[in-house]
Amino acid sequence: MIWMHSLTMKCSHNGTRKCIYWKDWNMSFLSHGKRLPVVEQLTTLTLSQNMSTSRIVLGLSLGTQLMGLAIVKGRQLQVWEVKNFEGKWSNHKLQCILRTVERYMEDNQVSGVVLKIPEACRSSPALETLTEAIMKRCTQKGIQCHTCTSPELKTYCAVRNRRELMQYVVTRHPELTHVLRKAKQVRKVYYVRIFEAVLATYLV
Repeated sequence: MIWMHSLTMKCSHNGTRKCIYWKDWNMSFLSHGKRLPVVEQLTTLTLSQNMSTSRIVLGLSLGTQLMGLAIVKGRQLQVWEVKNFEGKWSNHKLQCILRTVERYMEDNQVSGVVLKIPEACRSSPALETLTEAIMKRCTQKGIQCHTCTSPELKTYCAVRNRRELMQYVVTRHPELTHVLRKAKQVRKVYYVRIFEAVLATYLV
């Protein structure tokens, strides 16, 4: 089993955002079948408006079948969509997903990636392998990569459920109003992935 340590965050609502990240995101310690060592220290970063205006961040709500994807420059939403990867899990499917992610990173000159991953109790070997593979690719490309979970996203925007989370995102990105309407009609995780991916980009 691969033990994943995701970021833990604390937030204020006074114009600045305080997010706690791992001190060192060097992924050389990731190894199949070996538990990750305890991180020695956490660094608190206060993110001002100026720090985020020029960054291009890729947010991914990970899944081996459906993956939400969003690209934000500063606070301007550039891309939002859901990618569908059909078929059973295999190395071929893994490589297909990795090529898709890499294409978006390269085409958009991404400088940061945030992966929304399941909580440990809801994860699977396939998702853990996918998460590790994306993080390794980011490390190879010199791109910062962080992870977060659904409870952490809800904590960030002080909401209780997915419906409130989606509404929170729409208040900041009105262009997603039509996506919210579809999400309410379909009532499936398909469109929720987009909102999770968008919100994930706010964590760097």
